[in-house]
Amino acid sequence: MLYFPCFGLIYWLSGNVFIEHSNKMKAMQALQKAKGKMLRDNMSVWLFPRRNA
Repeated sequence: MLYFPCFGLIYWLSGNVFIEHSNKMKAMQALQKAKGKMLRDNMSVWLFPRRNA
């Protein structure tokens, strides 16, 4: 989603957390960051399923 024209930039600038699925360690770090942000700011989560080719 980050690489979709316009949408990816707006998504990133609005403070969303991207999860790198191919790297387990980076994915866990991103989820921990999202958890902290959610708890601190009383935020919700949007999950987009990844399509396997």
